[in-house]
Amino acid sequence: MDVPPIGWVVMATTLTLLLVAPRSLWVLTIYLLPFQAASVLNVSVGARQTGVAPVILVLLVTCAWEVESASGVGRSHHLAHVIKVFRPALLFVGVGLLLSAVCPQLFRSDLLVTLPQDFRQQVPLEPTTSNIIHSGYLALCTMAALFLSARIGLGEALFTRSLLRAIFGAVTVALCLLFWQGLSLYAGIWYPLEILNNNPGVVHLESGVIRPELGLNLGIRRISGSFSEPSTAAVYFGCYLALLISCVLYERRPVRYLAPMLLVGCGLFATGATTGFLVIAGLAVTCAWILLSSLFRRMQQQTTVRVVALALIAVVTGVVILIALYSTMAGDVETAANLLLFNKISEDARLKDGRSVVEMRSLQVFLDSWGLGVGLGSNLSFTTIGYIVSNTGLIGAVAFLAFLMRLRKQYLMAVAVETDSSSGLLYRGTTFSLLALCFMGLTSVEWLLMPVAWIIIGVFVGSTTLTVAEHELAQVEAAELEEVEW
Repeated sequence: MDVPPIGWVVMATTLTLLLVAPRSLWVLTIYLLPFQAASVLNVSVGARQTGVAPVILVLLVTCAWEVESASGVGRSHHLAHVIKVFRPALLFVGVGLLLSAVCPQLFRSDLLVTLPQDFRQQVPLEPTTSNIIHSGYLALCTMAALFLSARIGLGEALFTRSLLRAIFGAVTVALCLLFWQGLSLYAGIWYPLEILNNNPGVVHLESGVIRPELGLNLGIRRISGSFSEPSTAAVYFGCYLALLISCVLYERRPVRYLAPMLLVGCGLFATGATTGFLVIAGLAVTCAWILLSSLFRRMQQQTTVRVVALALIAVVTGVVILIALYSTMAGDVETAANLLLFNKISEDARLKDGRSVVEMRSLQVFLDSWGLGVGLGSNLSFTTIGYIVSNTGLIGAVAFLAFLMRLRKQYLMAVAVETDSSSGLLYRGTTFSLLALCFMGLTSVEWLLMPVAWIIIGVFVGSTTLTVAEHELAQVEAAELEEVEW
């Protein structure tokens, strides 16, 4: 067992906050989300060495404190409501834990799985430490999301504002580290790689030139910052880009969010990950749909002449912009597209261990296990849907889908209530982040074990619950005031 220098710093900070200001542990959690490749404690599990990420340690302490304080005045009511929302997620976790204990023994040596440690080969199924690690991560992240939702639901204005500031502060820290690493790669300046990327249990992909083996080298380097690889960095920045786009679309003063949005977009582009470009494309389609819907609503309130004029202006402006962009960037866009997407897809199809092949293996594992799955951590998949289906089977997939439907219900309840409060900003922003997560989960990323995904879920559920509660309280106060006047 070894404690790196960053471990002592995080442990000391966590203990101090626990004794002085325990609610601030959630703020610390959000700030530690970018440090995905760091370790605060290195331990040996059999012949394998692994490390505890800073955010995992803080989440353990935070959840323990939340359990101890769950019986406080007014706390149990909010917790009971949040548990109802998370009931399908808790069922999903329970199914995953049960299957992780049973299926590796039930199907032992009877079917082949893809190792999480090495996706290039398939081996006979057997119980591994990955079953324990993945089960623990999923259970902890789910409980953290539940407790965070209940904490936000209490409606403590100071806590909500602190959380909002932490969200924007954390992405600023992540961007600084990302661009710092970029300067290190291009200019040769020092970067604390040995401090920020010291987790032996994480596969660290070196930041380098994008796919030089394809013969399309533009001298572009993939940058991961404090993350283990560019794709995980793309998930983080993609979620924050979605949140900022929501702020630009819905806030009264959108101008102040434009600069952060552009910086996060640059960070996402700097990762060079296909995931990032898919997120940008998905968000662009979403924004286009929202803007067109808004235009149609306005059209219903305008005269025919004004409607035609607005439509013509929009079409002409769009055509002019597209022509200008194409004439100046056609060559670069074509080369970048070939480099990052099309050639990657063709190369993937050629390789026997490409992403598409791994996903087909996941489907085969699902079929070979009679639809039961092989247990959390038994089979690797590059997509969330592939991971769920192959490891938790049909029951797990149905439970997780039910949870997503419950989140949709939470959104519909909140969107029916217009609010300009901090909770309104949080739920609208995290709605876009959840859409980005779902898109990435279907196409390119397995985020089920990423704490950032569950923190987003926790903020979403808590802010929607608080938004509805604030509306109901306002209605009650208005009714009481009316009675007093009478």
